[in-house]
Amino acid sequence: MKGALKVSWDTTTSVIQVLLPESYTDNIVSLDLTFHDGASLQYYEGDTYITENKVGFIFKGARPVDFTIRKKTGERWFAKDYKVYVEHQGKLTAEITSPLEMQAIYGESRSTIYTQIKLLSGVGTIPERPEDLKTLSAGLADLEKNITVKGSAYASHLDFPNAQSLIASSKLSVSLMYGDKIFTFPNTYQPVRGDVRAGMHTFSFFAKKKAIEISGGYFINGIKYQVKMENDFVKEPIWLNAEVQTPANLTFVIPEGVTNGDYLFSIYEGENLLSSTNFLVSDENLPVKGIGKLWTEKLEYPSGSILFKDSKRVSLNKGQVFYADPKPWIYGDYYKPWDPNKKMPDLELKNNKSVIVISAKTNGDPSYADASIPLYYCEYKIPADIVSGNYEARMIYENGEKSAPWWALVNIN
Repeated sequence: MKGALKVSWDTTTSVIQVLLPESYTDNIVSLDLTFHDGASLQYYEGDTYITENKVGFIFKGARPVDFTIRKKTGERWFAKDYKVYVEHQGKLTAEITSPLEMQAIYGESRSTIYTQIKLLSGVGTIPERPEDLKTLSAGLADLEKNITVKGSAYASHLDFPNAQSLIASSKLSVSLMYGDKIFTFPNTYQPVRGDVRAGMHTFSFFAKKKAIEISGGYFINGIKYQVKMENDFVKEPIWLNAEVQTPANLTFVIPEGVTNGDYLFSIYEGENLLSSTNFLVSDENLPVKGIGKLWTEKLEYPSGSILFKDSKRVSLNKGQVFYADPKPWIYGDYYKPWDPNKKMPDLELKNNKSVIVISAKTNGDPSYADASIPLYYCEYKIPADIVSGNYEARMIYENGEKSAPWWALVNIN
């Protein structure tokens, strides 16, 4: 192998040991192989570094790589596996390639600080030899408060999962340890807050007078969080305070006096809008039906592209085809194909001038729940002779039951 100090092969254990000097700066090791007649390297089309007569891999901080040699004798194939270990001499060095980011841990009050790194020297595969027990680890220290937190180190990143005491630190030192090798990154760092996310989820409805969770983060005590509830059927939006429970979740409560129905819930951090999605609201023991989303694109897998996205108002044209998902969702049977003849709810469009009922065409999303269960949704077409205007949209089920109107009036041109 080019650039190696030594390459040894233990024919008893089938271990190939590569020793690299400190001056070896490439991220890849590559072994050129020659074969006896009839023998060949087993590899797959599309392998980046393993080809017909070469075994290569990115080695710094990676696991030792395995490869297989096959030989055909008569009508039978014989195979033998080999494992490549790499040791890299010299000092341990690395570089930090991203900010130190504060991240919340869902369901826990503790926080993590995460950063990406690039290993430069002093570490090969882990382990470097079959008998080697060394592991890569990291430390994070506040130089002003004399606080140190241990972390996990990987080939590409560092993770400090108990760093909540260092979130407000402005002068952090980061170290990397591998056996008796220690490397301290030359700069000091201040953790930054990543993109703030906030979302809610329910398969049925939100009950009044019960705590409702907002998950995401990174949420900070002392910042004002609010939820705005609104639809086109109440005069004024309803503003509710959300309280920080952990860096990963907030909670709020819908008061008893709120009218049942479909609302757009908008989550704010201060004056910044984080997300807006519609959900049904009802008394605890009074189930209610509604419409999840309305959309106009023909999508093969709406569960992966639109059903969990923010809600937006919809404007439709006469004769236009559009789609909607009933809430609660309507499922098929596990591991069975979707039924194109399944009866889905029709759609009622209503305003002061007219009431129009549009028959549903059945559609199925085959990708939901790892493709284990079909998720049904509806296809509708706006009549060409409908009167232009704003309409309430609600679903009508086979038994005559009507859903709550969608949170926004649908504009038809």
